[in-house]
Amino acid sequence: MLALKKIIYTSSSAERLTGISVDKLYSDAKLWTECIVLEDRERVIQSLQMITLIDYFKYHNLYIDEFRIIDCRQQLRWVRLKCIPIKDENNNPIRLVGIIQDITKEKNDKNEILKAKKRAERLAMFDYLTKVYNRRAFFIRAREEFSRAKRMKKPVAVILTDLDRFKSINDTYGHDVGDLVLKNFSRTIKNFVRKYDVVARFGGEEFVIMLSGTDLSDAYKKAESLRKIIEQTKVYTKKSNSPISFTASFGVAAAEPHQNVALEELICSADKALYRAKNYGRNRVECV
Repeated sequence: MLALKKIIYTSSSAERLTGISVDKLYSDAKLWTECIVLEDRERVIQSLQMITLIDYFKYHNLYIDEFRIIDCRQQLRWVRLKCIPIKDENNNPIRLVGIIQDITKEKNDKNEILKAKKRAERLAMFDYLTKVYNRRAFFIRAREEFSRAKRMKKPVAVILTDLDRFKSINDTYGHDVGDLVLKNFSRTIKNFVRKYDVVARFGGEEFVIMLSGTDLSDAYKKAESLRKIIEQTKVYTKKSNSPISFTASFGVAAAEPHQNVALEELICSADKALYRAKNYGRNRVECV
């Protein structure tokens, strides 16, 4: 075994990074490991014990590890450790050259890139105004729930809802008030449904709700309850002397486990029911 018993040479930069004097590092080869963050320390020490086996460096000429340390200023830093063997004529390692590089900025930059990527991915999934799923995200999530419901042999329902006479609100009060109504409408829907139900802005003032494990009768009752809540909802704005009320129409469709119905077919049926609700006077629920 090639034991890490003694440090032959270390530069002054190690002292500046760790806060441990060069003399102390020479006297105790393991002292520097106390700088390693506790959560990483055991893993790093075990890894170093592993690479000091002669067999490892018979087949490898480089060992690299990354971990966190607490520097001389008591600040958290990321470092990259590289170990390179010096071998004798029989290819047996007799010494190790260890290089520690401060990679804190590199890690932070990578983390920021990952965070920015996640934010971008999240933004791509949600409608910018109402903060519910957009149409693209709905089909991704709805297909997952639809497949799960089929596997578990549970019914699934779709509710399409559309604000009544929304153009009139925009024309009367302006698009900024129309946006307030849309936000209020989407928030009311989101607060009403279960956490695992899928809610999305389908386009314009139309929204879609997917209810897993819900049959047609229950979906109709939920839509009717939501319709009544929306009917009583009011939006307050400086542009109007009185609060603005609005209503919505609903189309409901559902599929039982034994029915061979595609998600798109279910949405199409709900759309037909919504069209019927509009034609029958609005502010009502129709189902198929």
